[in-house]
Amino acid sequence: MVKVSIDCEEGEEAQMSETSHWILSELSDKTQKKAEEIINEKKLSAKHTLNQEEKKILERNLEIYELAMIDFWDKKEKRNDFSDLSKKCFDILQTFPIPQSDISKIKHVLKLVAYSYIGEKQEDTKKILREKKVWRIEIDENIPWNERLLKKTYLAVLYLMRKESWKDISNAVSLINELRDEQKKYEEKYLNSIELRLKRDAALELASFYHFAKSIEVLGKFILEGRPSSNRVIDEVSYHLKKGIKLCELSGNFEFSFILQLVLSMFEKMILDKKTISYTKIKGGM
Repeated sequence: MVKVSIDCEEGEEAQMSETSHWILSELSDKTQKKAEEIINEKKLSAKHTLNQEEKKILERNLEIYELAMIDFWDKKEKRNDFSDLSKKCFDILQTFPIPQSDISKIKHVLKLVAYSYIGEKQEDTKKILREKKVWRIEIDENIPWNERLLKKTYLAVLYLMRKESWKDISNAVSLINELRDEQKKYEEKYLNSIELRLKRDAALELASFYHFAKSIEVLGKFILEGRPSSNRVIDEVSYHLKKGIKLCELSGNFEFSFILQLVLSMFEKMILDKKTISYTKIKGGM
């Protein structure tokens, strides 16, 4: 059993056109231009419904951009390219409706929030978090522990990113504390319900979620208390999320491994952006 504690300005457009990576050559100028036309049409008419051909074009562009981002993860000299690609990914992803099913919604919204924040579209981040449907997640006594863990961790991220008041930050930390107590109640029962051949991957998935949750708690306490130092917090958050990423990969959950890497980049940006974590920016004061 695993136990772990828990639209562009003219200047922007010019800069984005300079983003280079060999895999981007997989997209023809025609394909990229068509994607831009679809995105602009969607912006002009919210009622516009994507047809299958449009979805295919957008999904292809998104796939290539995300593959390029993977190669830019830890390259500081490519930070601007990483941000530019995040803008492009956000513009594409926002054209798709928010999924109805909880798990699909969680993955979609986490990527939306991360892409908008990393891509310097913080107003869009706020807009997303004002939509009631992104908060509608069903949590009851009958859902498996892994789903309960993921759903509460997701809500904690939303509170942490919205941070309209100190209450939001406290709610984020409180949700993680709840999970720590609930782990004793649900974890063993959940793992015992898993087939033997699937038990290893299930345990690895839980461990990755625990590290994800711990990173939220560390960042939440830093925003609330202003300590320890930002460098120390970055180290702690990075440690837990990189552990989570590795465990996701070991369990075969590469999709969520990618999402956690986005979350890591987003959290690091939050810590380094003094304006973002300035106490005076949070309504209500202390």
